[in-house]
Amino acid sequence: MLHQLAAALTVRAPAVAALLAPTPTPEPSGDGFDFSRISPDPSAVPRSDLFYKLANAALFLGVISAVASL
Repeated sequence: MLHQLAAALTVRAPAVAALLAPTPTPEPSGDGFDFSRISPDPSAVPRSDLFYKLANAALFLGVISAVASL
């Protein structure tokens, strides 16, 4: 039974691979993606001040632990 299943999957593998193959994406026109349009928007994140305080505290503790380990 297992051999028959393996044989059936082996026969159908090229057809399945053709269906699952990714289609090529077109080349970007112009200079590509405009990265100047990407910028952080602190007003979109609720309580961003709390996040920055936690990130700075984690950075401070990381520096202190690195110095202490030396």
